[in-house]
Amino acid sequence: MRYLLTCTVFIIFNQAIHCQPEDNTLTDIARRFRTYCREIPREEIFVATDRDIYISGEDVWFNIWLFNRQEETLSGNSKIAYVEILNPFNRPVVQKRIGLDSGTGSGRFILPDTLSPGVYILRAYTNWMKNFMPDNCFTRKLKIYGKSENQDFLKADLPGISDTGQKPANDRVSIRVYREKKDIVQAEIASDAQFRNMNGNALYLFVQTHGIINDSRAINLTGDTTRIKLLVDDLLPGINQFTLFDSDGNPVCETYSYTPRMQSGKAHLAVMAPDSCKSREPVSVILDAGYDALDDTAYLSVSVVPAGLKSQAGIEDYLVFGSEFGVLPDIFMEESLDNIPDSIIDNFLSDAKSNWIDWNLILADEMPEIKYPGEERFHYLTGSTFSGLVNESAMEHLVFLSIPGRDATLQYSGIKADGTFELCLPADNILRDLVIQADVPLGKNKIIVNSSFSDRYPGLKMQRYSDTIRSSLISKLAFNQRVNKIFRSFEPPVARVQELLSSDSKCFYGKPDVELVMSDYIVLPTMQEVFFELIPGVAIRSENRGHRITIRDMSDGRLFENPLLLIDGVLVRDPEVIAGLDPQLVERIHIIRSGYVFGDYLFQGIINVITIQGDIGDIMLPEDVSRFRYRAYEGPIEYACPDYSQAENRNSHIPDFRNTLYWKTITLKNPGKDISISFPASDFLSGYDIVVQGVTQSGRLISESAKIRITK
Repeated sequence: MRYLLTCTVFIIFNQAIHCQPEDNTLTDIARRFRTYCREIPREEIFVATDRDIYISGEDVWFNIWLFNRQEETLSGNSKIAYVEILNPFNRPVVQKRIGLDSGTGSGRFILPDTLSPGVYILRAYTNWMKNFMPDNCFTRKLKIYGKSENQDFLKADLPGISDTGQKPANDRVSIRVYREKKDIVQAEIASDAQFRNMNGNALYLFVQTHGIINDSRAINLTGDTTRIKLLVDDLLPGINQFTLFDSDGNPVCETYSYTPRMQSGKAHLAVMAPDSCKSREPVSVILDAGYDALDDTAYLSVSVVPAGLKSQAGIEDYLVFGSEFGVLPDIFMEESLDNIPDSIIDNFLSDAKSNWIDWNLILADEMPEIKYPGEERFHYLTGSTFSGLVNESAMEHLVFLSIPGRDATLQYSGIKADGTFELCLPADNILRDLVIQADVPLGKNKIIVNSSFSDRYPGLKMQRYSDTIRSSLISKLAFNQRVNKIFRSFEPPVARVQELLSSDSKCFYGKPDVELVMSDYIVLPTMQEVFFELIPGVAIRSENRGHRITIRDMSDGRLFENPLLLIDGVLVRDPEVIAGLDPQLVERIHIIRSGYVFGDYLFQGIINVITIQGDIGDIMLPEDVSRFRYRAYEGPIEYACPDYSQAENRNSHIPDFRNTLYWKTITLKNPGKDISISFPASDFLSGYDIVVQGVTQSGRLISESAKIRITK
């Protein structure tokens, strides 16, 4: 009995010893994986355009949704989207920064009249996504035609598979995944005897989908072929990555499989429209929200365009792959995945490699270099001095950002050894007057502000494109565009309002020690006399080389010979500028009569001269100073339709040949109620597609459509 008890204890103890490393290995892999995904979150953007075929000179209307790749829900981590259209030679022809609210935003491009016919690339990304360019961005092909016939049509082939990282490979072990039954997935592991002997017949299987762990387990290899069954319900919809790790926890091989999205992950929206209507009659479309959650706000785009002008796959199909596996084959962007044969999807996945999940980095506890932060609160400006400061001594100097105004705004950045710097603005669409300068003169050099758009482009291979689409429809579109450009009268004129430039509402230095209001005193002829007569402890002294301004500390009597000099909040390096001001143009003067710590920088007192205009007026700034107006992003623009409610307009002989019949973005806050939208039919008699795309706050996707015909 004692012998039996001893053996039993030994067996249990031995099993515990054997299982402990397995548990530790899987736990360690999962920990490192979660840490990586938390530190390097994946953002995905989807852009819906009003159509996919345009004539040069037309408007491109678009809506943006920003997603958290892991949760597949709208992300508020970035407030700005960068959207651009690249020509077939891989160069941007139009660029815009678009504001995002709750992960969604909208905008418009005006295509230049001079664009040559070809296949152009629309791409979109955030500042965070720029760290992983050119892979981590949304791309979509747009066909743009000219107004004349017989023009060359160019296209550029984008690389289909990302070459980021390498798949773990081992010729002694492999894994194949296939659907055995409707609800069962079979993972088939092939291994040779040497591999099994080296690893004690042990392996680890790790399954994840867009950064979420689906399954992890220890596997005992039973022979040349070992089969593992998994329930489909345990796999998230999307691209499932199956990775095998050896007994030491090193990745040895991987494969991918596709799990379709369940109907429960979609939000059904009925689009109800009449079969036909007559020219210039109102068209009423009902959006009937068929999903249950009454508090699940939906963000939608509605496009009504001639049939055949919008053939791209919807939002739910794009998000299956996103940008994680590089640029997708054209068929994936043009057809619903439900209509694509499994063999085509499997063939793509056989060569696919995630440009996000890099096991070498994950297991080494390393993170990719992050150069571009997310723009949740701030928009970042980068630039360079292009001066003699481009050396090690540059790091001893600063670049200052000022915004002219009565309330002084000041920000500074250190200059790196290569002469570059970084500043930031609030992530909003307020127009600001920016003044950027170094703390020392740069001579004939000047501060250069870099483009905020990514300069990393995918490799392209140019080729002549055999255009099979140019037809009577394209000719009609080109004709419509020409007519609309001449007669279009329903779009409201651009408002030329003088927009007030904004500065901060509070001075960066707070309440001054001394505030001199000039209207409280008699007018003195020079600023030197103003300081001498009215501001004790502050003096403008005449010297052989000009003037020098000093401040005597109000507490210990120290003399500050290099105080910070400002006019309307703008840094002034030369005291002559303040000495030469006309006192009659000055409203007030603020003085800080002590050392003032600003970040890591110590100012030896501050003098801010505030003019009556408050915008530094006609004061000439040195050549090395950059001054420009800047807006972090653009707000939404409303699509304009003609008003045919009046008989005079309805019977007008002015033609209405809109190529986009209607475009609108909608925030649906009460899904339990129907939404009715109305727009006038045009004079262009054709069949039309009504396409509705969007996503709810909880991540349920919407892709619905209907048809209508305009008759005479």
